[in-house]
Amino acid sequence: LEGDLNKIEYQTHDSFGIQIPKSCPDVPNAILNPRDTWPNEKEYDATCQNLVKLFQENFQQYAKQSGADIANAGPSIKT
Repeated sequence: LEGDLNKIEYQTHDSFGIQIPKSCPDVPNAILNPRDTWPNEKEYDATCQNLVKLFQENFQQYAKQSGADIANAGPSIKT
């Protein structure tokens, strides 16, 4: 509400495209990026890729009713 988050740097999540703050007042940096909270980064990556796949498979039922801009806005696996 005070605009503190307007003054910080963000990073983009590779698969979901969401903006993750690199710092946040009164919040430990270690918990801001979900990947950093997992004890095993490879396990996180595999789980993330599986979630992307599930999103993509589920979206297929709506693909014909949506335009390319909507279809391309969904999560994707970056290689």
